[in-house]
Amino acid sequence: MGHAVYTISDPRAVLLKKKSYELAKEKNALEEFELFSNIEKNLQKKLEKRLKEKNFEICANVDLYSGFVYKLLNIPQNIFTPLFLLLLELLAGMHIEWNKFLVDKKINQTSL
Repeated sequence: MGHAVYTISDPRAVLLKKKSYELAKEKNALEEFELFSNIEKNLQKKLEKRLKEKNFEICANVDLYSGFVYKLLNIPQNIFTPLFLLLLELLAGMHIEWNKFLVDKKINQTSL
């Protein structure tokens, strides 16, 4: 729970929560999805009481549901962290290329 940048909601977590629900439904794992959803709701309520006086909100970040999705996809638990880091690196690279494209108006295909 919590994110350094997103305080009201992490858009990645919102999307992943929706997709993890769809996957849980397909894989007959809605009970486990509800567990994560309840953790999110209850933790928000509990932290909200403590942080209210400091005018601070907290939201679920993408990590809350990513491990659950990896599990539903039968990805071995020992590669959850390397997979997350790899995907993060790929997204960062894509972001850099997109920014270059906006400036140069061309795509450097060799670095993609």
